[in-house]
Amino acid sequence: MQLIRHFTDNHDILRYVLIPPKRPSRRSEEVSSRPDPLLCAVQIVLAPRLFELDYMQGHFSFPVSQSIVYGSAEEIPIFTGCNGLDVNMEWLLHQVNFWKYHMLREEECSLFKPYTDLEDDERPRFWSEQLTQGYNQLGKHWKGSYAYLDRGVINSIRRGHDQNEQIPDEFNGEIDTGSFQDLLLGFVDEDEAPWPPAFEQHLRSLAPPVNRAKTRAQHRSATPEGLAGFKPVSFEFEGEGHDASEDFLAQGWLNALPTQHGIPGWQRMTMMKYFTDPQTGEIDQDALWAYEGVVLPGGQMMLGRWWSPNDGTGENMYSGPFILWCVDGPVEASDG
Repeated sequence: MQLIRHFTDNHDILRYVLIPPKRPSRRSEEVSSRPDPLLCAVQIVLAPRLFELDYMQGHFSFPVSQSIVYGSAEEIPIFTGCNGLDVNMEWLLHQVNFWKYHMLREEECSLFKPYTDLEDDERPRFWSEQLTQGYNQLGKHWKGSYAYLDRGVINSIRRGHDQNEQIPDEFNGEIDTGSFQDLLLGFVDEDEAPWPPAFEQHLRSLAPPVNRAKTRAQHRSATPEGLAGFKPVSFEFEGEGHDASEDFLAQGWLNALPTQHGIPGWQRMTMMKYFTDPQTGEIDQDALWAYEGVVLPGGQMMLGRWWSPNDGTGENMYSGPFILWCVDGPVEASDG
């Protein structure tokens, strides 16, 4: 880990992948190449370093990242490939860049103060055990944020607004961004917490991997070496939390993913954030908030997309980005 820290301090991969070097085209004009998915994956795995307060590298391509993280699931899916098991690394890296900008750039006056006010053990951290393929047990206590904009502003971003125009994001339920969202998770058996059909309809947490015909690009999938021995494993969880304005309940699933670009330990997270009637205990079907994201290798951070199932579909879906990271205390070694 010390070598990794030394490497990230001296080689800014983030700049390279977000502002790739120009290459000559056949017409002798310089054009920018797309980020290399492997470099994106490496930088994503190293994301906890980007969120350390002493990380002094610059901020790059925020307007591009902002436009991408507000893209709809139809336009920019999180999972791609012929089996729907390839993580969209470029999209995920823009998520990292979006949140890094807001939490570490003091000039924005957005999440910088609440983030720097956190204790050291309340910020994102690296994993503490060997990365392994398949299911990784997650911690119980999580902290994070979700960002949102008015529907009209999101539509403007998706239509390709002028990126020289600054658009301020809002966080965690109100304009005042003095705190983060807190979430307590616990794993349960299916018979303890039946999975509502309405939740499955929107999230497709238990749907088998898709089986599409391969395109030419998908023959170079991120997961070919990981599919041979891959066995889908799913675990259900329940949660409760609090953001800047209200308490909420949550229920969802973790699904193991194959090795991505030779790196093991990725998982898909789907979760429904919901509210119940205090008198009857029934779920308010008109106030559902769906979450889908990626648990990074090591199980210490997740990034993804929230959306309102009752407010538009396809290109018109109302959605935005979220980030969560584990804040459990350090795991002590067993004497046994």
